[in-house]
Amino acid sequence: MKPELISLESLQRAAREYSEMLNELPGYELGKVCEALGLNLIEDIEGEHVLLNARRKDGLLRPYVGEVEAGGDEKLMEVVPSVLKVRTGYMQLTDNVANYKQQRITVKAGRHAGSGDGKHPYEVEILRAAIATMQGDVARALFPGKYDPADLSPTGVFDGFLTILQGLVDAKEIAQDRGNYLTIAPGAAAKTALEVLQKRLGGMLTDGDVDVLCDRERAQFLREVALLGAADKAATHEEVEARLAALLGVRGRLRLLGTPLYPAPPSGKGGIILCRPGTLTVGLGKRRDVEAVRVRSPYNDPNVVQFWMQADVGTRVDQWGGEVLTLVEFKA
Repeated sequence: MKPELISLESLQRAAREYSEMLNELPGYELGKVCEALGLNLIEDIEGEHVLLNARRKDGLLRPYVGEVEAGGDEKLMEVVPSVLKVRTGYMQLTDNVANYKQQRITVKAGRHAGSGDGKHPYEVEILRAAIATMQGDVARALFPGKYDPADLSPTGVFDGFLTILQGLVDAKEIAQDRGNYLTIAPGAAAKTALEVLQKRLGGMLTDGDVDVLCDRERAQFLREVALLGAADKAATHEEVEARLAALLGVRGRLRLLGTPLYPAPPSGKGGIILCRPGTLTVGLGKRRDVEAVRVRSPYNDPNVVQFWMQADVGTRVDQWGGEVLTLVEFKA
């Protein structure tokens, strides 16, 4: 029997029939990224999600000499909010349904199975691919994104981690005197960088697990730092992580997470985020009672269809005290 061509109607039917499973895909796709990079993922946010950080004051202990003068009351703590605001982005894709022929796909991973026998029509694969395309764009904006309605690209949809961190630097919340910011001169040798890190990296941060987030270029530089003085420069990635942890005094596990999602720096510039796993959060908006992908045909050619998707997305730096995060920048 000759396979049937995919049609607008069959795609629309699949979008309706498999809407529950397709609506889980954005969280599933982003969840894989978050798991790999030690990020939190919160779903079903409506507008904003606020985290209240209690910042305790120190330096209040005094010697007791028999009496205490009145006044001089100090606040024990200050509550500082960290806000995750989701913003709406959309994607519209066009394709010609004549490019596809009807098939049956057997799914071994039970999560995506659309029926009891573990099979679903090829239309579902097409819809899944459309959703994955959108979530790929979301992932690529997680670090460099800066909300700008005039920027008609993925990076204009919401503020990414680096934009939020820069705002905290500008507000002096991340600064050298707060113990969560340090600089390394551009072009510094690996030995110099190691000396700076060892001297100024906060002891409380190194008491537990540490994730090191950066671009691939900086990850290679940190590999050179880790292998200073080592006879074997062909160490595995796990050996590099263990050696770097030992050099920096990290008592838990250190993960060196060089990722293409982190923008590669121009010459002489760039940054590195050292943080506790789970310090950075990705948020998705509330699921609406609508199809994850809407399929329509606003064109003269009935074979040309449009896939329309939208999602509410945002990021947040949950905490930025020196005990959980340090931002390293390469600048004079």
